[in-house]
Amino acid sequence: MGAFASLPRAPLQIAIDVIVAVGATMIASTRQLRDSWYVGAGFGLASGFMNVTAGVGGPALAVYAAATQWRHRYFAASAQAHFAVIAT
Repeated sequence: MGAFASLPRAPLQIAIDVIVAVGATMIASTRQLRDSWYVGAGFGLASGFMNVTAGVGGPALAVYAAATQWRHRYFAASAQAHFAVIAT
């Protein structure tokens, strides 16, 4: 058993997501990110990780959208496809 196996699940899930979301927000808010394959993949992985650990993958996508100046119309359509793939 790992060290985290003995910790209560709900607080651990919240702590992981808060750390990831706050870290991503701090990085994204200090500068505007240029949209690239690496940036998109990084935030996609963060969203998937947060979705697996606590079922909330949306904050990472929202930070990505804000940091890359993604227009809302395209974000809404792409986010739906992203969540469909993650759920599958």
